[in-house]
Amino acid sequence: NLESRLHFLKGSALNLGFAAFSEKCQAGETAAANGAGDAVDVTDILASYDASKIAFLAEIETLSVA
Repeated sequence: NLESRLHFLKGSALNLGFAAFSEKCQAGETAAANGAGDAVDVTDILASYDASKIAFLAEIETLSVA
């Protein structure tokens, strides 16, 4: 279900340092837990993931060049 998937993503995001993505997952998880899963903006959550991934890969690139 949506709640458990967002819970999993939230924890994974925290492990990678994706704070903003984790916060969006937390908000979605809470909404889903309260019966408002249809109000969760999955597109916004996925956009946050994409932005986090880009920033992460850019940071990895700078570390491997140094």
